[in-house]
Amino acid sequence: MTTQKYSRLFSYFYIASFFLFHLSTLTIYPLVHSDETWLAGLSMTYMKARSIFVTEPFFDLMPRQAHAIKSLFHLVQIPFIHFFGYDLFSVRFISLLAGTLILIMMHIYLHRRFTSPIMNTLCLIFFSLNIQFIYASHFARQEIILFAILTLLYVLYRTSKLTPVTKIWVVGILSGISIGIHPNAFIVAVMLFPIILSDGIFHVIKYRLVVLYGFILSFFAILYTLISLIGNPDFFKDYWNFGATLGVNADPFIRFKHFIEFFLKLYTQNSGTYYLPDLRYLLILGSVVIFISIILLITSYKYPQKSTVTYYRDGLTMTLGFLLSLFIIGRYNPTSILFVMFPLSILLFELMSSAFIKPRWSYGIILVLIIINISMNVHEFDSVKLADYNRYEKELQNHLPKEAIILGNLSSGFVFKDYVFYDIRNLAYLEDLSLETYIRDRNIDTIIYYESYDYIHRNPQWQILYGSDEGYYHELEEILSNYGTPLHTFEDAYYGTRIIRYMGDYPWKVIVYHIDLPATDQK
Repeated sequence: MTTQKYSRLFSYFYIASFFLFHLSTLTIYPLVHSDETWLAGLSMTYMKARSIFVTEPFFDLMPRQAHAIKSLFHLVQIPFIHFFGYDLFSVRFISLLAGTLILIMMHIYLHRRFTSPIMNTLCLIFFSLNIQFIYASHFARQEIILFAILTLLYVLYRTSKLTPVTKIWVVGILSGISIGIHPNAFIVAVMLFPIILSDGIFHVIKYRLVVLYGFILSFFAILYTLISLIGNPDFFKDYWNFGATLGVNADPFIRFKHFIEFFLKLYTQNSGTYYLPDLRYLLILGSVVIFISIILLITSYKYPQKSTVTYYRDGLTMTLGFLLSLFIIGRYNPTSILFVMFPLSILLFELMSSAFIKPRWSYGIILVLIIINISMNVHEFDSVKLADYNRYEKELQNHLPKEAIILGNLSSGFVFKDYVFYDIRNLAYLEDLSLETYIRDRNIDTIIYYESYDYIHRNPQWQILYGSDEGYYHELEEILSNYGTPLHTFEDAYYGTRIIRYMGDYPWKVIVYHIDLPATDQK
């Protein structure tokens, strides 16, 4: 058996081992985020209503808009929830499948692109140990699916034997369909566009194919918009207002300021509520790789192989496309950093396989990087080993009254599948409505109160998590004091708060209250 076959067999074995190991740790890492329960909750609503034109029932005051964007993601979640149950494992399992598919595509890419089977295997192992990739493969959001689409489309476009016309049609259609997964499909489309455009400039493909790519994307954007307008005639106004709350309408100066702050926050692990791995090493490594790649591309006239220039150009233009798309969107979510890991990996693999580095040095460098990645993985998994979401869920489940109508926190959303539930964020939109009236009108009889709410009230900068509590905080205190009976109190250092920087450092109290408001004529 040749070294090439041994390498392929080992890669398949390694990918299967990756899947099985992470299957066993799927609900352990990372810490559960309310986005996961939020998305799963909306998928359940789709399933019950048999319609995509519905909004989250747990947000009855917080403004929400029904639309087709992201609908495809929920339609993917529904069968997993139906067959595996409404829980954390079911929705995270989709992400792990996407992550495993990405490794299969990276294996195909490496063996098509490079001739060294040993280096190909080492590069695959290095990529699989990228902590941001592992994080996304465990996290029940859309980024890992879009990352899988990005990987598939690049491998297909650059390494398949399809005709240029067929490639453009496939890349354009899949990029367009992905709008139904998340608006960040725009990032994928913009990352691929410079590659297609540069191929047009250098006469690899005809210019009309570049235009065709743009037309296909425009068609799908219009299609999703029309579908959204069918369900919500005020889609444009509502979606624009929603985007404004996220800062997407900020002027260029503010956008650039937030752009710089985004990378500084990534470097310092300042992410608000999102669990953020330590990315300093990857950010530094990526910057070094970009710098060296630019120098090599500038001096590319010395290269004996034209294909080498193509892949350096691809990696750099995709990176530029990522940065440009972030700036255009103006929404700097920490989870979006995943997308740039692909072009940076392309550039690193080119450098490790280039004629400028002797093979033994390349092996040494990639082995050192693998060891660093392993140590980072051990550190990240160790940092959350004391967090136990199952225990947190049971503490609540075992003390909720039957048929309770609950006011609580969306991070506990999987617990409330058999209950009527309203999220605390609604209270920021009471306006002229009193909290007591809100509770009475919805027959809320159970409130789950977190000690962290008191901390947030004392530190208003954290009110971005639930909205301003100025209109209801003191009234909530009075209701709990006068009409609330504590049913259960427990402490959880991790899930007792949503502020990442304070998780694990303090035993946050969680109290389950039974609420018994007096009849209105008794007041």
